[in-house]
Amino acid sequence: MTTKEIPDSTEPTSEEIETEAVEIESEQKQFGSPTLKEIPSRLLPAEDSACQHCQVSVWLVRMDEESEPELRCWCRLLNAFSYTKQEQNPIVLCDGTYLKLK
Repeated sequence: MTTKEIPDSTEPTSEEIETEAVEIESEQKQFGSPTLKEIPSRLLPAEDSACQHCQVSVWLVRMDEESEPELRCWCRLLNAFSYTKQEQNPIVLCDGTYLKLK
């Protein structure tokens, strides 16, 4: 006769929740956009943002013959640009980074 394991239905402790949050944040910070790694530092955003570590963000550089290259970020969840030359306010927190990891 085999015994079946009964799933543990206890709530996670605050320590377990904190540990999981740290692990998720660590995973997020490990991702780095290949585009951001290749461009000159003068084109990089002045402040760190959630988009720079998000796997659903798409970073691109537009070339205009009359001006300097322009860095942009397209969010595939918001279906909108999250960073442009005109809109440089960084998104510091976003659920998109968590949704991708699950």
